[in-house]
Amino acid sequence: MFYSKKGGVTVNKKGITAFFSHTFFAAVFLGLCLLFSLKVNASETVMIDGVMYYLEDYGTAEASIDSVTTRDIPAGSDFSEVTVHNQIVYNGKTYKVTNFEFDPPEDTLEEMILRKTDSNDNRYYPKHLKKLTIEAGIDFLDTNFSNYIALEEVVFEDPKDMENMGLYFYNCPNLKDIYIPANVDVLPRLRRCPNTTVAFAPDHPKYKVVDGDIYSKNGKILYDVPNGSKNYKVKKTVKKIEYSAFYGNDNIKHIKLPSSVKKVDGFAFGDMKNLKSIKFSKEMIAVRPDIFYRTDKLKTLTFPKNIRKISLFCDGIGLKKLRKIYINAPKLKKIDLADIADKSKCTIYVKNNTVKNQVKKAGFKGKIVVR
Repeated sequence: MFYSKKGGVTVNKKGITAFFSHTFFAAVFLGLCLLFSLKVNASETVMIDGVMYYLEDYGTAEASIDSVTTRDIPAGSDFSEVTVHNQIVYNGKTYKVTNFEFDPPEDTLEEMILRKTDSNDNRYYPKHLKKLTIEAGIDFLDTNFSNYIALEEVVFEDPKDMENMGLYFYNCPNLKDIYIPANVDVLPRLRRCPNTTVAFAPDHPKYKVVDGDIYSKNGKILYDVPNGSKNYKVKKTVKKIEYSAFYGNDNIKHIKLPSSVKKVDGFAFGDMKNLKSIKFSKEMIAVRPDIFYRTDKLKTLTFPKNIRKISLFCDGIGLKKLRKIYINAPKLKKIDLADIADKSKCTIYVKNNTVKNQVKKAGFKGKIVVR
């Protein structure tokens, strides 16, 4: 749902002298309140060519398709292809369309992953929309397409608007391939879109695609893995795994990081419902607390001898089935394992008493074995 952004009413009191009566002030105040009330209530909602527009009395409008329900569609109508206009005319008045958005989430990638849909969801477009065209000149775009099972393509009259909106698609099985021109800096995020591939212009300065995955131009940064095989091996050119690179990927069960990888950013392996094992790079020196956010099937983690900082914030948000942790480092600079969900069932194996004492001081109350 969209809400009109109404400006307040400001009264300039400069020059008003004390002889004005309280009655006068009351009358002015009531008059202004009435004017403001009329202003707020002047907004209307109208559907034009299948798109819902929220009209604002100062000549602008916000557009939405996410709020259109099956009840809004006239009998016998087909709105499988719709266009969001940058300007509309209603009752003789012209409105500039400034916004096109769904109910905006706090975190687009996280919120678009809806594995279970509401059986009472009566929105029209997730089941019927095939083609969406967005005219150029709309100031604010904020949408993600989750479970749009009929969607085939989204057309931008101005390709630069891809940057403005972002490209987030989840469970869109009919989505066609996506092409990114060289002058557009956008990172598409696709999950459960098995028939879709992303292609960047050959002269794109920032990104390239190799085997369906998105890398930096020099191949040193792995940005995104939309699909991947069950047994996924990160390429030996990669030095950094970018933020949320594997987030929400349900295809992958096992991941192996080569020794070239030295840094893994936040949420990199988050919300991976089928991930059962991961082999860290021998050269990793730190593990962020949020890299396994909402990832629950891992039972064992083994940290290499070069690791120096380990933080796992697990309780309630990931690693619920973790049973064994192997720490092969002779000494740590930082460790935080206090939030492991079930300490009574988790055992930590360490190389010496130094690390054992560090683990204890960090708040871990479970079993620690020196091996």
